[in-house]
Amino acid sequence: MTVLLLLTGCEEVVIVGGAPSQQPLQSDHPGFSWLKLLDAPKPAEGLAVARFPDDQGLAVSGWSTARDALGRPHHDIFVSVLDPDGHVVWSKTIDYAGKDDDAFDVIVTPQHEILAAGSVTGEDGSMRAWLRKWSPGGAELATTTSEPDVSLRAKALGLWEGDVIVAGYANTFEVGRDVVVERRDGNTLSTVWSARYDGPLHGEDEPNDLAIWRSGAFWAAGYQQTQIGAGTELSLLELRPDGTITWQRSLKDAQDTPLVGQANGIAFNDIDNVYYLCGSALDAAGTHGVPLVSKLGFHGDDLWHTSIPELADASSDIAARGCALGSDGLSVVGTSASNGRSQFWAVKLQPAGTQLWLRRDAALATGRGVAPADDGGAFVTGQTADGELFVGKLLP
Repeated sequence: MTVLLLLTGCEEVVIVGGAPSQQPLQSDHPGFSWLKLLDAPKPAEGLAVARFPDDQGLAVSGWSTARDALGRPHHDIFVSVLDPDGHVVWSKTIDYAGKDDDAFDVIVTPQHEILAAGSVTGEDGSMRAWLRKWSPGGAELATTTSEPDVSLRAKALGLWEGDVIVAGYANTFEVGRDVVVERRDGNTLSTVWSARYDGPLHGEDEPNDLAIWRSGAFWAAGYQQTQIGAGTELSLLELRPDGTITWQRSLKDAQDTPLVGQANGIAFNDIDNVYYLCGSALDAAGTHGVPLVSKLGFHGDDLWHTSIPELADASSDIAARGCALGSDGLSVVGTSASNGRSQFWAVKLQPAGTQLWLRRDAALATGRGVAPADDGGAFVTGQTADGELFVGKLLP
């Protein structure tokens, strides 16, 4: 049974479902060991997925659809926890003030606590960053919402010495965005420090993902604007645990020209001191997006790039949306969009860049989040062609 809980003194309405139903898709899905739909009002989409320690389950965050008193649709935050076989343990839908709210990232602590980050919109239309923590059973442990213009969207999460690292963006005084990275107390989610990066043009600078090195380097991957009318460049920003920004760089091609596009995901191997970026870049003609996966050294030096030639299509915009590093290679998920339609794809790459397999599925519209599984497979989430939120496990 669904229970509606109104929080006193708060604008939020939380709908807690004890065990929402989920159904396997009816069409065939080669390459998946299982694939299920979550009971989120559609259209809905999974934006991130995280694995519990020792493969004891997974958490998914994203958005679902609700309607106001006039029947106008808006996004609600959606967060769900599942067991290793994809059965729902608990799910929550959160509506802050009847306007668009999204959960862009989710992580799980070693204690199996769940943290989700995103944005909510107030009644006055102001956007605010949002962060919340739950117990393994779904009890709320802490929550925080930023003031308008301090941080508008929290896009990515990480853990460092028991604290939470949050990457997002805020508006500048000019027309643009600044990257905001914050360290939050792991128990109360209160701010320990906040760092802000404004690129050379004071334009559009935004992170999409976050990686944390065991030695204490933090990387925010996304994009920045450096030239008027030249689009955005794939960007990587490094910070120390005290919030000091140590360097920023834009990815470049073989001709030393900055790549126009954005980094959407980052994965790291802190044994070999290398990390991987995935995203999209403009093709040579400057008309369509192509997927891009890059391997870089500890200080951001290029080791290799690949655009996944098998996905090449001059009529489609193709982007890698997320990447995760497992024991046997890098799993990347993304979306191909053409003529108003989109399709899910996933690829597995060895550490040297050799492609192991490529999978597509016509019944799935987007691939947004990915997390490695211990057996060499990967958990993925996104949206089906029918607008439903799916979670699945790819075979190794």
